[in-house]
Amino acid sequence: MLPQHFLFLLLPLLQFSSGSIAKPGCLDRCGNFSIPFPFGEGPGCYLAPSFEVLCNTSAKPPTPRLNIFRDFGNEILELKSSQIRIKYPNLALTDYVNSTQTQYIVTYDLSNTQFTYSNDNWVTAVGCDDTLTVTGRANRSFAGGCVAYCLSRNDSGGIASCPDDRDALGIGCCRTPIPRGTNNLVIKTNDASSIWGRQRLYRSSFSFVGEKGNSTTQSMFLYRLNDLDKSTSLYFNNSWAAKNTSTIVVRLEDRG
Repeated sequence: MLPQHFLFLLLPLLQFSSGSIAKPGCLDRCGNFSIPFPFGEGPGCYLAPSFEVLCNTSAKPPTPRLNIFRDFGNEILELKSSQIRIKYPNLALTDYVNSTQTQYIVTYDLSNTQFTYSNDNWVTAVGCDDTLTVTGRANRSFAGGCVAYCLSRNDSGGIASCPDDRDALGIGCCRTPIPRGTNNLVIKTNDASSIWGRQRLYRSSFSFVGEKGNSTTQSMFLYRLNDLDKSTSLYFNNSWAAKNTSTIVVRLEDRG
């Protein structure tokens, strides 16, 4: 599925210095990562369930994970006093076969954790005849979306693109922002081919949350349009996602 990165920004009340250490008697390292309090592994070692770390010692080197995302096979890539990055597989798919639509709708729910999604994220949709719908809640409910469109199956040489420039338009791709403090997101794509009076160019579309690009975090997101005909086999294929997806950012912010 979708290995991507999250960034967590700690509440000001819970920030710790670069010299912070684990609680006495608790694991202070997992592989290449220090585990400073309020994070910790094992009972009594972390401040709250949101800060529980699991250390996968069977990996070489050992890799840390956040327990609240254990179902997604995440891995912490960066752990600092103000931020965390983790791999986070979560990809929404809509598949169309013989005029039948099948949707894998994704809900990103942090409402019972210390974390919220940053407005440095956006939602990306890849497809050629598709509308992206995003609903969620920050301090209030919100809704938005965009349209992913291609002129033809060979548009731009069969390569779709999502520019990192936040004001630029892509081919076979669109992006929409989310507000700061978001703790719940639901994303899905829907067929829009009837709007421009044609048959669908490709059978599927995808969407995911990812970090807004900049010169230091990622290059332009590109993918082959033909991948959109691979449908569910592609949806569950880690290698495609690892090669084609961008960085996701999530921040822990004061809900007060």
